[in-house]
Amino acid sequence: MPFLVAPELVEPVTRSLLGAIDTDGGPTDEQLAVLRAVVTHLFRRADLDLATLAPLGPEAAAHAIPEPAARRRANEILVTLELCRHPETEAQVQRVEEYAHAMDVGGPHLEICRRWIEEGAERATEDFDRFYAEDLPTLSEPSLRNAYLRLDEPDLALAQRLEALHDLPEDTLGWHYIEFYRRNDITVPGQDTHTPAHYVSHDMNHVITGYEPTGPGEIALGAFTLAMNDNDANWLQFVANLVIHEAGLLHHGAIEPKASTMTRAGATELVGEAFQRGARCASDFSQADHLSMADWPLESVRAAYGVVPMVKPDGLTDRSRIRRVAGRQPGTPSAGSSRLPRLCTVASRPPSCPVLPASQFHSMNRTIDACSSCVCDTAPACTNGPTAMVGMRGPYGWAVDRAVRRRRHVVVVATALVVGQQHEGVLRQPSSARPR
Repeated sequence: MPFLVAPELVEPVTRSLLGAIDTDGGPTDEQLAVLRAVVTHLFRRADLDLATLAPLGPEAAAHAIPEPAARRRANEILVTLELCRHPETEAQVQRVEEYAHAMDVGGPHLEICRRWIEEGAERATEDFDRFYAEDLPTLSEPSLRNAYLRLDEPDLALAQRLEALHDLPEDTLGWHYIEFYRRNDITVPGQDTHTPAHYVSHDMNHVITGYEPTGPGEIALGAFTLAMNDNDANWLQFVANLVIHEAGLLHHGAIEPKASTMTRAGATELVGEAFQRGARCASDFSQADHLSMADWPLESVRAAYGVVPMVKPDGLTDRSRIRRVAGRQPGTPSAGSSRLPRLCTVASRPPSCPVLPASQFHSMNRTIDACSSCVCDTAPACTNGPTAMVGMRGPYGWAVDRAVRRRRHVVVVATALVVGQQHEGVLRQPSSARPR
């Protein structure tokens, strides 16, 4: 069931949403920006002026929106706006409950937000985990959900099976799927125990929609799949993205929560367009058998489901990418890492960075090294892993000009932007799988 509101109901729904966020002195700038993006992109009513519309109270909203499907969608947008108020308040939670009661709609979000206000984030997280476990099979890759819904230990056979998709032609869904992991320095499912069947499906959806694994990209992906098929599983997935990446409420696995993602430049437009793109799809691919389509050209997959291109490709690719690293805190290295320099200068070097033998180099993960002035944004070069790319950042603000393969090692030629000299560094091959 696509996420659509009948044209004649767009204005009363918008007025109801305005009424529901008119609390604690009025709606926040962020709430209004998100609502404006929804009205413009999803409702396609850029002519509506939020400043001149008269808000509707709970009972008036229920009277003006008689259809159950429209009420559900109004409620879902309302929850989106609720989670964009920072900090969340008792008055806002109560206001949302009043509208939900008047329109006879419910959902797990009501219980999660009420528990958050009254008992704190830890108890709200417990509620969320309980609801999420119920829908996890639906949100998981169909051919993997029976054997790989959860793992007690890594399954390298699964990881190797997935890595083999990179042997497919470069235009295929499978090839782009593995490129997604390599580009974002994320461990392939099976190399860890993070619900692999779910992440295969989730990350395939990232590839098909074109959204990157950033806070705005995760919220946009949830908006896209919800608009494509407004079922309970997609709704809960969208709520999950909001409470993790917008409300900053939940710790989901090792993913660190963050607040006010929608205030980033371009984020509201990205999510608003995601609603519109999802609603235009011909059918739902979010819970399809993605692996059976791995050898299809990616553009053929998109054409089959009616996925239209983004007006502007997702460029919100900042350093706060979603990295599923078990037990890892921001700014700390993953298991198996050392705090040795990523690149070691050979021709010349700044005095602060010692020249080390090649055997002491590491290329396993991002980290903030003692001798570095920045965090590496892309995986370093190695012969059995991702290849260094032009523009790759490294210690001292280096930008890679080119990577040259020499037997077992890769020589990275970089320009030292800080010291203005040419440096060469050698990275040894990784000895184990990249951490997520």
